[in-house]
Amino acid sequence: MLARGMISQGGIPARQAGPGDVLASGEVIAALATDANSTITGAMIAGGILNRTGMTAGRTDTTDTAQNVLTALGGNDFAVNVIPGTTFRFTYRQSAGFATTWGHGRGWIAGTGTLDVTASRIKEFLIEVLNSTPEVTTNCGTTNASATVTLDVPQPAGTITSGMLVTGTGITAGTRVAGVHYGSSSTRSNTDKICSITLDANATATTASGVSLIFSPVLRINGLGERTL
Repeated sequence: MLARGMISQGGIPARQAGPGDVLASGEVIAALATDANSTITGAMIAGGILNRTGMTAGRTDTTDTAQNVLTALGGNDFAVNVIPGTTFRFTYRQSAGFATTWGHGRGWIAGTGTLDVTASRIKEFLIEVLNSTPEVTTNCGTTNASATVTLDVPQPAGTITSGMLVTGTGITAGTRVAGVHYGSSSTRSNTDKICSITLDANATATTASGVSLIFSPVLRINGLGERTL
């Protein structure tokens, strides 16, 4: 479906935007000038455009965590304001004349296209929100070669959702939540809370309890192409 914005003109009833109406953008050109491997902060990404300078050699710039990026985009209510299915553009200007290797913070996965940036080029990215559940860290128990993880302390409904990325000891990189399960199968208690989860990949270690696992929202980044400065 084609969506079109509405324009309010004083006391005149709102009308659909049309030819000649210019969208007021909130983009900001952020600056990153350190001569070192650096973090592209959530605020820089939310601003829409980053001008990279100060490098004397090729560097690796790593995105902030998905949690911090979504917070910068939508405030503390990003799980409501930046819902799954949301997409936005990010422009990286490599003004220093050196190539940049692209690194991912927690909660990111790579999509299509090349992510590294060529020297003296402008790179366009499309970022997709795949999961916007706020990040949570909790202790769990894992079993080698099993996709089932038990939570040491049951969690409220909605705090862990399908599709979240999982990181921690005994968890293969890129593992995501396949499903959540309510209630204890042994005591039949906590029927309103999440007591275990199913991963989309088996754990690689056995620890009865106390394994700190991080469940993160998910952003997918796609390289759309480059152009000259």
